[in-house]
Amino acid sequence: MSFHPRTNTHPDPQLPLAGKAIPWVSSYKYLGVDIEVGGRPFSAYRKRALTRTHRAAMAISALGMYSGKSPVSIGVQMYKSLVQPLMEYAGEIVSLRPWREGDQLQRLMGRRILQCWSRTPTAAIMGELGLLSMEARYQQLRLSFWGRLHMGTNADHHPPHILYHASLYAFTHTTAASEVPVPSASVSEGWSVRFAHEDRTHATDVKMKLGLSLWPAQIKRDLYQLDLESYWNNPALLQSWTSQMWNDMIKKAVRDRETALWQRSMSSAPMLRTYCLLKEKLIVEPYLLIPHGGWNDRTLEGRRILTRLRSGCHELRINTGRWESLPVEERIRRLCTEAVKDERHFLLHCTFLDEERTKLWHSINAACSQSAHHTLRYGQPLIIDAFGWSDDERFTLLMGGMLPCIVAAKVERKVRVVIMAA
Repeated sequence: MSFHPRTNTHPDPQLPLAGKAIPWVSSYKYLGVDIEVGGRPFSAYRKRALTRTHRAAMAISALGMYSGKSPVSIGVQMYKSLVQPLMEYAGEIVSLRPWREGDQLQRLMGRRILQCWSRTPTAAIMGELGLLSMEARYQQLRLSFWGRLHMGTNADHHPPHILYHASLYAFTHTTAASEVPVPSASVSEGWSVRFAHEDRTHATDVKMKLGLSLWPAQIKRDLYQLDLESYWNNPALLQSWTSQMWNDMIKKAVRDRETALWQRSMSSAPMLRTYCLLKEKLIVEPYLLIPHGGWNDRTLEGRRILTRLRSGCHELRINTGRWESLPVEERIRRLCTEAVKDERHFLLHCTFLDEERTKLWHSINAACSQSAHHTLRYGQPLIIDAFGWSDDERFTLLMGGMLPCIVAAKVERKVRVVIMAA
């Protein structure tokens, strides 16, 4: 293969080896990754990886995700162990361009795991399962690999170090490194991942337009975006670090940036006005971890309905009225014309459901008072009066949250089962 800086002409048409000529090729597969001359880097590998990943996703989806037999915790584990590694293989070097197909596949798997509607907002899916976007995962992989290149003993004779230093030299010894400004940013600002290949069109130096210097340019962007530019300016700071320390710091910085971006996307979505009040951290929700008895179990159906209520993608008038372009104040339930039919009114104030609601509060009181575990641990029975709770406390509990007065884990699990089976 010949990576000529201007053309793809071969410097020597014949390279003999053992009396035979070695043929020139335009692509070569090394450790499963296609290295290509010209065109978009790693495009053939990404196309092949996407096909392989889709095949694995369809295989595990047939193991109970379509029917609902597989619990959410098992579905997440299968996705993270059988599908996500296929998308992340060689992600340290092949992720120099955005791969929207990877995020689309992750959203599809999230909808299958949660058994929610196709119109469910992406921010709600990622928030319920506590998943980072694939671009955030790639950013974490790139920076973890870059940190390992600067740690430990001197290993400049290794191929990764040789290639990296050649790319770094090509990047730092051109005017492109200073022509394209890289502004610093804070992780709390929540900016999406910026790719260096978008800036090559603004550079006048021809070397900036080549793939050789693209990787260090992307690393510089990633570090500046995470407010870690000091490590780019002085990589010697990493000499005393361990890989675990560096990976933990990068993981936290990427998650903080992704959380801020996720919160900003929630605040701009009208469907998630209630979800913003319930969710603050990008972690998996505890109510999703409650086991169920199979595809026709009441707990499973209750968990599905609760997910729809939390995500704003349901059949209440506050959502269906949006399809008819009705103002919010006119989205009133036909069976109960007292107020706008939103999630709060449906769960707490709808007179059409007073009898069912009263039975639910009695069931919650009974589930808490019958807890022998709480009596053994704290020396006294747990006395709960759901009828004395405020509307905010009731709404938090019914929407999948938990109250401080319910301190025992087994009691918390009982209460969640009662709510989802009601």
